Amino acid sequence: MTIEEEEAKFGRDWEVDFSKLELRRKKLGFFRTAKEFFWRTRYPVLALYRWARTREDNFDVMTYPHIVNSDNLPPIPGLPTRIELNEGWSIPDRDLRYLIFGPLTKGNTILVPAVPDKKPLFTLWEMIKIFSTIGGAVTFLFFLLNNLSDS
Repeated sequence: MTIEEEEAKFGRDWEVDFSKLELRRKKLGFFRTAKEFFWRTRYPVLALYRWARTREDNFDVMTYPHIVNSDNLPPIPGLPTRIELNEGWSIPDRDLRYLIFGPLTKGNTILVPAVPDKKPLFTLWEMIKIFSTIGGAVTFLFFLLNNLSDS
């Protein structure tokens, strides 16, 4: 995926609220929300950085402080570039889970770690538990309805 495609994908799902100085995910429709419940689209913190920097070049945004800054260190193998959310800006906790491959920090607090905290196998296990619970409930309802109709 090119940088431009990554920025466009990020911009499709995220928005800036300048009145609250908040960066958040856009409201999704019903089907997209259902899809995101099972298969969450995650974005690298670097995509956030690139999108915010491109957005800051627009005339309507120039009067606001920068959303993010980087540490401006040259790339060092094994050491990720730190992206910092500037003072005054915030990202709701419910939206931070859609960001991966940080680090994204605010002051001395790490908002998004450099390494994802959940392994794919653990996420698969969580999905199996959800589907088995739903399947059990549906089976129970069919059993209950079948017994009620026989009486």
